[in-house]
Formats: sequence, structure tokens, C-alpha cells
Amino acid sequence: VLASREGSLWTGANCGGLSRFDGRSFRTYNEKDGLRNSCVYALAEDADRDLWIGTYGGGIFRFRNGHFTQYSKPQGLVDDIVSSIVAARDGSVWIATPKAVSRLRDGQVRNYTTADGLSSSHALNLYEDRDGGIWVGTVRGIDRLTGDRFAAVPSIPEVGVFPIGEDRSGGLYVTLATKGIFRLENHRSINVTPEIGATHMVEAKEGETWLSGFGIYRFQPADLQGLRGHDEPLDYEVFGRADGLDAKECSFGFPNSALT
Repeated sequence: VLASREGSLWTGANCGGLSRFDGRSFRTYNEKDGLRNSCVYALAEDADRDLWIGTYGGGIFRFRNGHFTQYSKPQGLVDDIVSSIVAARDGSVWIATPKAVSRLRDGQVRNYTTADGLSSSHALNLYEDRDGGIWVGTVRGIDRLTGDRFAAVPSIPEVGVFPIGEDRSGGLYVTLATKGIFRLENHRSINVTPEIGATHMVEAKEGETWLSGFGIYRFQPADLQGLRGHDEPLDYEVFGRADGLDAKECSFGFPNSALT
């Protein structure tokens, strides 16, 4: 689910196409409209307001002026299963797949694997921080692009990692498989909570932070940053079935929450 700059909401369905909600009704695009693979797993919008769609088995598509353009193995991708996309500020598009991280720039594809410093070629999630740094969460850790190579964060164990977002102070939050949420500061990892498994994070204008994953969680400003006394429990709200959700678990697609 993605909130676009012009105010509409885009949603991707598991082999149900791409839909746009304008506040009144949905318009769905699929194979008959040129989206040759309707199993949508990832969405991103670039500075030109083009929409990028990652699919399970069809690579990625660019949606511009009502038309879809496909980029897949014939254009140089290593794998056509796409789990995450970042439309970076420099105009490049980063693509996470199970076999490589691919960068699309000016129509050219550059693939990154363990030979380029990745902790694993099986990428799970991508994130661009506020300074333009590119992070890759893989099945064996998290890596940051330095120059034209990736380097692992040594304080993070070799498990599946999802970079999920930043707070206002610039701390980067990641979820480690079975280990909970950590905050990275100056390449140090600080345990925030082992109780929550989240795959995305958004911060409201008032400072509230929302996490989505195995439930929906709301934190008040500063609570995530660990500004609490010794042995003081982490304070947050949990939303689940009792609050009206049909299911507690959020989608595994990226991003899976949006601020409209």
C-alpha cells in the first residue's frame, strides 16, 4: 500500500492486480491493461511521480501516463521475483530479489551479489535513509552501500533482517528474525524490544510512530528511542482482532502501511 504525492492510494494484491483509490472508488489494473504479471509484492514512487511495481515472477514495471513498461530478465535482472523497491533520490531504482540486488539507472541494470559485499544475495527488504544511504536487509544480516560495494553491519547477527524506518533523530530501526526490534546508531545495535515483529514503520506529523507486522503497534514520541528508566517496560498500544481488524498479521508486501 502506497500513498502517492498527488493524494491517491495505490494497493497491490497477491495476483489480484494493482489498484488506485481516489477517495471514492477503486480502479484496478491487471494483464488486460498491460501489467503482464498481476502478483504485486512491492510499490514505490519516484521523483517524476512514476509508479514502480514489483511482482512475483514478472520483474518490475514502471507505470507512466497510463502505460506499463516491464523490466525483467531480458533487460538484465537476475531474478524476476521482486520483494522490495526503492526509488532513490538520485534517480536510480533499487530492486530486491532472492538472487541479487539490482540497480536500474538510465535504463541499465547493475546486479549486486555476495561478490559485491552483500552478506547474502537473497535480499529481503531495501531502505534509503534521509542521507541517501542505501540499506539492504538480507537473510544473513544488513548491509549498507559504500561507494559501489556493500558492507555488513558487524554488530548484527547473521539472521534475516528487515530495515523498517527511521525516527526524527536519525536512528534506523531494523527487525531481526526471532529477536525483535533494534536501533542502529553509528553502526552500534541497541535492543529496543524482543516482543514485536514489524516489517514497516511510519511516523505521523504529531510524532506518533506506527509499526506494522504481526499486528499494528502505536508508540508515542520518544518511546521507541529507549528514553525510559531501568526496568521500565516499553509503552505502546497494540491493535488486533479485538479492535476490528479481520486478521492480526499485516501483508508481507512492501510497504505494508501508508500515511495519507
